Amino acid sequence: DEEYKIIENEFSNRLKSEFYPKVKFIKGALKLLGFCRKKFDITFISSGVPHDEINYLVRLKGVDRYFNRIYGTNENLRDKEDHFREIINEFNPALLVFAGDGLEDMRVGRKNNAITIGVPSHQTKEKLIEAGAQYVLDTDKINHVLKDILNILKKKTG
Repeated sequence: DEEYKIIENEFSNRLKSEFYPKVKFIKGALKLLGFCRKKFDITFISSGVPHDEINYLVRLKGVDRYFNRIYGTNENLRDKEDHFREIINEFNPALLVFAGDGLEDMRVGRKNNAITIGVPSHQTKEKLIEAGAQYVLDTDKINHVLKDILNILKKKTG
């Protein structure tokens, strides 16, 4: 356990000094975040990255203002299932929309009755759909993406 903590701290420090400052947003991401912040009552991040780490990165990149909650993993919140449980218990949303770029994102979103929107950053459209994405967005066409999200919501809310 002690050796693991030392390695984890070294890795975290290296990420913070060498990697995180160079992280760039995918095309249209900031416009999408602003849109979601205005249109949705609650926005949150659910990440498999350690809790302190994801909070550091989100603050460093100046996007923390777009989210009500930022969840990473720790002893109490072990995975995305726990994050969804927290959101559902705290806010009891009538409609839950979950956008993610990972296969696990799509599986967990569907399991929790969310409308799942795949963002193909490192997975193919086909793999996201196979994992449970009901919709897949083309981030190169951000204005179409925003219209697509509004159309999805109109269909689901009548």
